[in-house]
Order: sequence, then structure tokens, then C-alpha cells
Amino acid sequence: MNELSSILVSLSRLDAEISALEAKEKSIKAESTKFEQDCRALETSLNQLNSQHTVAQNQQTAEETKLREEQRKIVERRKQLSALGGTKSAKLLEREVDVAGRAILQLESRVVGMIEELEKVEKRRQDVQNNLEIKQKEKDVLASTWKDMLGVIYEDLGAKRSKRDEALVALTPQLKSTYSRISTRYPGSAVTKATTGTCQSCFRALPAQIFNTVLAGKELVQCPGCSRILVSAELFETPAATE
Repeated sequence: MNELSSILVSLSRLDAEISALEAKEKSIKAESTKFEQDCRALETSLNQLNSQHTVAQNQQTAEETKLREEQRKIVERRKQLSALGGTKSAKLLEREVDVAGRAILQLESRVVGMIEELEKVEKRRQDVQNNLEIKQKEKDVLASTWKDMLGVIYEDLGAKRSKRDEALVALTPQLKSTYSRISTRYPGSAVTKATTGTCQSCFRALPAQIFNTVLAGKELVQCPGCSRILVSAELFETPAATE
């Protein structure tokens, strides 16, 4: 029975190592996915800013065209005003010149506002462009690092899963089923030690009879609290049979 207990301890340790490796794999993949999402978000933002920049440029060009046209018109009206002198038509032209002058001031103000807005968009666009370039450079380095890390993890996982399969062969179908059920509930900690009359996983006090049975090592015992397989501290701390 101690030999089976030793195999179960090995299995539990292997499952703990496998779970840790799988967690690392998941973490690396999550980091890679998050990095890709960040890059795509920056690309989307840059495309939006490029569109805003183009729209702002077109609006500025249109307003500057209007301004030049109004300036041309007011020059013509002033020429006409000078030629007419003090006639009634001159007064009408004078009012038109005054209205046109106010329109030019408004257009100039709008053009200045558009220039300022365009400068803000350009700065944001440049910042995003710089960040994207930095991210893309990091991506090239990190992608290689992640690939190497995953390669090591996959190799280690393959070796440990092979050891696990070998260890499972030594178990009876019933024991294998029991272990699988418990390890599904407690990945990497299906087997635990019992010391000072207590389960060291759920810390439940064990009835004296159960604890003595564990110490005797003649049969497998499950904790009445958490259902983990109990083994003596001495056996638990001995190097496992499959290692």
C-alpha cells in the first residue's frame, strides 16, 4: 500500500507542476493577446486621428478659400466706394463693406480656431504614432521571447504528462477513477499529508481511528472533510517513486 501511496503522491506533485506550467502558458498567451489588442487599439486610434486630420485640413482649406474670396470682394467694393464718392449707392456699398469686414473677422477667427484644432490633432496623431512604433518594436522582441518560453513550457509539459500517464498505469481502475475525481476538484493537491491528527489541506481534525489508519499505511484513507487522499507526513515528504 505504501508503494501505491507513493505513486499517488507523485501524481499529485506532477499535477501541481502541470497546473503551474499550464498557468504560465495561459499567462503568456493572455499577455500576448493583450499586447496585440493594445496594438490594434493604437492602430484604430491612429486611423481615426488620420481621418480627423484630413477633415480638419479640408475644413481649414475651405474656410481659407472663403476668407480669400471675401477679402477679394471687399477690395472690389472699396474700389467701387472710392469711385462713387458720397452718393446714395456709396452709402449702400459702405454698409456692405462694413458687413463684409465683420464677416472677414469671423472667418479669420474660425480659421485661427481650425489651425489650433489641427495642431492638437497633429500632436495627438504624432503621440499615437510614436507609441505604436514603440509597441511594434517591443512586439518583435517579445514575440520571440514568448515563443521561446512557450517552447520550454510545452517540452516540460510533454515530459510531465508522459510521467503522469506512466504513473496512472500502476493504479487499479477504481483507484484511478477515485484519484481523477479528486484531482479534478483539487488540481495538484489531490493527496495531502496528515500530521498531529489533522488534514494539512483543510485543517480538519481527524478521528483517532482514521489518523491511526493513515499512519499504519495499510490502506488508503480520504479526509472526511475535503475528500483528499491522506498519507503520513513521512511518506509525503519522501521523494516520490516517479521522480
